[in-house]
Amino acid sequence: MDIWITTCRRTAKCNYCNEDITLNEPVVRGRLWQRSNENSKPLRWVKQFRWHAKRVTDSQCCWLAQALDHLSSNPPVEHRGRKQLDLPAEVRERRLALLRQRARLVQRMKFIVLADIESRDLGKIMIIGNQIEELRAKMIEAGGVPKSWE
Repeated sequence: MDIWITTCRRTAKCNYCNEDITLNEPVVRGRLWQRSNENSKPLRWVKQFRWHAKRVTDSQCCWLAQALDHLSSNPPVEHRGRKQLDLPAEVRERRLALLRQRARLVQRMKFIVLADIESRDLGKIMIIGNQIEELRAKMIEAGGVPKSWE
């Protein structure tokens, strides 16, 4: 939606209070662009809005009043991070411990793999790989395996 303020060039109705906005009165204008595809046919339309920037009778800004009304009826909800799993507290703690344990094992594996060829120990790599697979089985019981593990 585009919003701007200008002077009224013709008499129009306010979208908030339905009173007339007269010629050369300050007006807040809005334009809503809508594009959608229904039945594989593109539909495009533009909706115009006009609000008092400063109403003559009581100096109210109808655009701001409508925005505040909308804000009070629809309070913003903050969405941060991932959606939390619905798990009991003890399962969540066990899952977090498993995630941390796997992170330690992966870090040890990277340290061994990035070492010189002469100092690599393939036996340790096999042991760590088996431990990671065991953690995968335990993680299935604790809420499922994360996508990043696959």
